[in-house]
Amino acid sequence: MSEHFAWHYCSVGALKAIVESRKFRLSNVLYMNDYKEVSWLIDMAFEVIAKREPKGDVDPAKLRFPNTYHAMIERLLRRREFDHIYGGCFSTRRDDLSQGRGYADDAKGVAILFDLETIMDENRQLRKSKINYSPEAATRQAEEVLDNCLADIENYEIRSDAEMRGRWAATRLISLAPGYKNLRFESEDEIRLIIHPEDDAGANDKGVYDHSLLDPTALPEGVTFYERNGALIPCTYIPLPLNSIKKVMLGPKLNDHLSEASVTLFLTKHLGMRGVVTKSDASYR
Repeated sequence: MSEHFAWHYCSVGALKAIVESRKFRLSNVLYMNDYKEVSWLIDMAFEVIAKREPKGDVDPAKLRFPNTYHAMIERLLRRREFDHIYGGCFSTRRDDLSQGRGYADDAKGVAILFDLETIMDENRQLRKSKINYSPEAATRQAEEVLDNCLADIENYEIRSDAEMRGRWAATRLISLAPGYKNLRFESEDEIRLIIHPEDDAGANDKGVYDHSLLDPTALPEGVTFYERNGALIPCTYIPLPLNSIKKVMLGPKLNDHLSEASVTLFLTKHLGMRGVVTKSDASYR
């Protein structure tokens, strides 16, 4: 399937909320089912930094700026237990039983086919990320961010330049992290729509990005909370063009004529759409 379209697996209650509110919820990515989902790239960055630690007898003067730079990045990445990165999860996999079980109320929910480009046209601050599951790609991305920032400071003689670039690199890695996941999740074939308020913030009066200008504990406009399994989850909502909904597939545990009829009536009432409801072909065991 083209990345222009993707499925969102969810409960029937979530479908009802999405259609009636005409909004789509983006949850803080650090509160996803597996918190390691967004630490994959950061873990690769730690490995790259560890490999670059000086070995043997090396003139400390020659390592002053790289040491300061890498130490700053590692300190910031290990300290940042929270960040304002919000995302919605989609998959190019149609009628995927595993995702139906995991994300759609144990296959009693639905999968909604969205036109992602239509959503992004309405919400210009969003960026679309096709998840990369390759460990090699994550390592290359970490190296690229670290090397690009380090190249900017190699000829400087002021310690603060290394610190500033270290802050920039750490924030850049955090921003890119939701686009990478462990190889074991590859079967989900996931796409994410992501908002990271820091992507377009934090420039000082010289136009230089400075992480110290940002406060991760400050609440960006539009951020609120919902309850899930006894925890409060930070989230934000984006306006949803209803013409972005193209199909609704009933999960295998909803495969009866009454469920199909009620969902069809609901979508007809709120969207004026007919013939968009399909049924899963998966066999639930």
